Amino acid sequence: MSEHLGRRAEQYVESLPMGLKSHANCKTKGSILQTYVDCHPVAKSLLPTLQEVTGLDARDVLPNAWVQTVHVNLFELMIADALDSDEAFLLAARRSNEKLLSTRTYRAIVFVASPAFLIRTATARWSHFHRGAPLVGRASGNTARLTLGFPSHLHPPLIVREKANVFAVAVEAAGGRLTRLEVTAEPTEGRVDMEWE
Repeated sequence: MSEHLGRRAEQYVESLPMGLKSHANCKTKGSILQTYVDCHPVAKSLLPTLQEVTGLDARDVLPNAWVQTVHVNLFELMIADALDSDEAFLLAARRSNEKLLSTRTYRAIVFVASPAFLIRTATARWSHFHRGAPLVGRASGNTARLTLGFPSHLHPPLIVREKANVFAVAVEAAGGRLTRLEVTAEPTEGRVDMEWE
């Protein structure tokens, strides 16, 4: 392991049953990794360490390529360590998601959809970008619950909170004003409960 890893990243690797070789069947689209590289100012400086620790050269990852989710999560936690704050990381991730959802491709989806529709169809969209960690979204009126299942310790609590951010931004982009956002993170499941008006 690299001596360049910070506390969050090191704890994550230690929590995994087989370290960075854990959960090889869990994959994330390269476009998500590229979003972190492009939107987080400190991210580019972390790429050599990511490559040293994982063997992954994020500069060569194509948007449609599948990357180990463990490596993507590690990179996110490296960013959080570099920012030295969970809240700073979550704010930066939120800004990245806002930027992503404002692109022409996503703006067309959220502009015509209601928050409830976005939540109900989240499962299908999630599976286009993630494998091995299924998401189930249920909405009723102005409330929703999203449940993310995953193998042991794949997504630590900070990453579950970051995923909740994605859905919060989508609900807001579709015209909802969040009045409640609760996140529960367990070793094999994350839950996001939300309400909007």
